[in-house]
Amino acid sequence: LGPAPADPKPAIAEGSNSDGPLDSGPRNAALAVVRGGGIETLDVIHFDFGKATVTEASLPTIRAIAGVLFSHPNIERMTIEGHADAVGPDDYNHALARERALTIKKLLTDFGVEPARLAVKEQGEARPVAPNVTESGRAANRRVEFLIELRSTGEASK
Repeated sequence: LGPAPADPKPAIAEGSNSDGPLDSGPRNAALAVVRGGGIETLDVIHFDFGKATVTEASLPTIRAIAGVLFSHPNIERMTIEGHADAVGPDDYNHALARERALTIKKLLTDFGVEPARLAVKEQGEARPVAPNVTESGRAANRRVEFLIELRSTGEASK
């Protein structure tokens, strides 16, 4: 893992407000759930095109992920995987995927999640979930995934 970005402010699109308290109320509870070996989100986390900046509309989902981690202290380590579509060079896509995963890590820590519980891994374009031949396929491949790596039992998730 490399160092987190030096900017102490979260990378959020201009005009957003992330300074409010973590809202773990019922409306956010359904936005993220533990399922299998990961945390699944109801909504996709959106980034500005070609950047690691999260859009304001994605903040409730990120807050919900933090809420899931708070309500599941047995999740000792979660990996945030960054993925990209196949547009552009491999090295660019890997770097962008890493920066996006680091942005999510920074936001989660800003919302109170302990940094030691979070790891980052970039996949770039290596693991597409859809063909990269259509815009909808490319959009599906531009994503972050949340994998539970270690639970308090000491066993890695499958």
